[in-house]
Amino acid sequence: MPPLVSIGLPVFNGERYIREALDSLLAQTYPHFELIVSDNASTDATASICQEYVARDSRIRLVRQPVNIGAPANYNEVFRLASGDYFRWTSSNDLAAPSLLERCLKRLCDHPDAVVCYPRTRYIDARGEPTSQVVSSPELVQPRPSDRFIHLIEHLQANNIYGGLFRTAALRRTGLERLHPGGDLVLLAELALLGTFIEVPEPLYLRRMTSETATVHRSPAQIKQLYDPANTWPGFWIRWPLLSHFLGVALRGPLPPGERLRLTSYVLKLFYWSRGDLWNECRHNFNMCAPIA
Repeated sequence: MPPLVSIGLPVFNGERYIREALDSLLAQTYPHFELIVSDNASTDATASICQEYVARDSRIRLVRQPVNIGAPANYNEVFRLASGDYFRWTSSNDLAAPSLLERCLKRLCDHPDAVVCYPRTRYIDARGEPTSQVVSSPELVQPRPSDRFIHLIEHLQANNIYGGLFRTAALRRTGLERLHPGGDLVLLAELALLGTFIEVPEPLYLRRMTSETATVHRSPAQIKQLYDPANTWPGFWIRWPLLSHFLGVALRGPLPPGERLRLTSYVLKLFYWSRGDLWNECRHNFNMCAPIA
């Protein structure tokens, strides 16, 4: 019988913290899960560390990508390999309090209209020591899908929602994570049209926020390498693909006509409000690609 919960751990060169991450998952009070680790062609000891854990615990499955396919594609890969009714992404840098799965699963069972449940987040440092900062992600419990979408876009500051537990059936109705910076936000926007988002009020997700682990601290060149390691994209684009995918979600989402019109109008306003950033992005990429005289 397949496990009720699947956990996906995409990793690239995660030898520094992955033992801590795996230990925190194996210590969960809810034990009936599978753990899928996708090693994105790491060049360090990540694969050998994971193989040690595979030999110790039959719940763990390790797959290894022959080449680095980029972070978002690897996130999508672990989901496609999952068999549980509920799914959680996790990072090789982060930790989970022992009751995280149990608490989120109970809340989802009690709220059948919810597509994801997530705990509050406590940030930790490079040594795994908690900082004083505990953050809460916005709950989306509004009846109107367009209200949930708009509230997400306007109030989500850091995507700690990925530390929660999702309904697999809802994720399968989306295009998953898009292969560009902010592609995780597009996925959450799609999910906001499908159901509510709810929170567990305790800080059970321990997220390592350091210059080494947090995307917000990386340079544009490092971010491009993270998303496009084969350097297949011309230039470096963020705002254009993000807003274009938001528009696609509004146009193609499962919405009645009035909701679709309201949401499409809102996204078009986002284009207008972002016109300066969009123009600067075009100018920057044109200058990068222009031939030298």
